[in-house]
Amino acid sequence: MTNWLERAKVEISQGAVCVTANSDERSLLAVMAVLNPVESNISLVSIGSNDSAQVAGLREIKAANDAVTPMKPEDEAAIRAWLAHIGEIDPATIGGVLDKCRTNLNERKVVLGWANEVQRPLASYDERRRCDQCANLSGRGSCLAAWRGEIAASRNFEPVRDLPQRCVAYIPKAGESDQRTGRQRWPGLIQKESKHAHH
Repeated sequence: MTNWLERAKVEISQGAVCVTANSDERSLLAVMAVLNPVESNISLVSIGSNDSAQVAGLREIKAANDAVTPMKPEDEAAIRAWLAHIGEIDPATIGGVLDKCRTNLNERKVVLGWANEVQRPLASYDERRRCDQCANLSGRGSCLAAWRGEIAASRNFEPVRDLPQRCVAYIPKAGESDQRTGRQRWPGLIQKESKHAHH
């Protein structure tokens, strides 16, 4: 099994100019406690200098840091999944890693690279279908099966288009790879309808 903590120590230390004084070898946050290559350039500029070019350089670096692209929800989810995969459960450490990734693009790329190497479980298949996937949904948004009296609903019934469900009147559109109708997919719905019809 990959030792992610050791790998993090090696890979981040290679990309860093130096380690901060607060670095602690014992935690994941400590591994990430390195100077950003952009930030490390600040130390190369004399803060006490009145040279306008150096001041302008500092302003450009600050502007670059201020313009960090917000982290996408899917990226945060991937990082959380990676932390869970390596057994990190400490809320403070998890929060610290996420904060660093939100504010530092370089560290975000490194951690997302590790996260993408972790095999994730496939999303479970949802066998339900939405009304906007059904050939019985008219262009106006009404259900043609209801209009024909094939289901127990008003003739002018307008279903919620994007709600996954099981419907006996479902008819797949021509482009669907699975051409089974609702009656074929969910035969239990026909039995339920029969029982209700006899009561």
